[in-house]
Amino acid sequence: MRVLVVGLGNRMYGDDGYGDLLAQFLEECGVYGFDVFQGSHLGLGMLGYLAGYDAIVFLDVVEPGLVGDKPGDVGVLEIDPSRADTAEYAYMFSRETDNHAVSPAHLVALLYATGQYRGKAYVVGVVPQTTEFGRPLSGPVKRATPMVLERLEKLLVRLGVRSISIPKECVVEKMMNVSTLVLD
Repeated sequence: MRVLVVGLGNRMYGDDGYGDLLAQFLEECGVYGFDVFQGSHLGLGMLGYLAGYDAIVFLDVVEPGLVGDKPGDVGVLEIDPSRADTAEYAYMFSRETDNHAVSPAHLVALLYATGQYRGKAYVVGVVPQTTEFGRPLSGPVKRATPMVLERLEKLLVRLGVRSISIPKECVVEKMMNVSTLVLD
């Protein structure tokens, strides 16, 4: 089972950069059993990196109400473009698309529609406190990291990934030490 974990977000917009930063820390701390990609705010530019996997797991912030209502709430959402009907596909492909601001669902739907991907896709999502320009990561989102890692690990096990290693203490320590806007 080949799984890609993709961190998304723009670090210049507060909590929006959380997923990308988390992917960086997973790489720096050294994971085993799955691949990690920092999708940052590449949007459609990352499509070529996503093909060829059995499953994709996005790390991203999500709108309140999808996984909870409070900043720092965490949940797992499944993306299944095979369930979309013709009207939903027409909407996705007819709306104006910003190359840098596409959702994980949109990315997977594009891959699915072009036949480049038929695997499973998920979002481990966190409700943000702020996505304002120039703001650092918020406390509630940073403190959600242990739960995000727990949900990620459980999802990987459920998908059948064997021999998973996520150095949680290292990742959490790095995340908790982020005190300002992180652009590197």
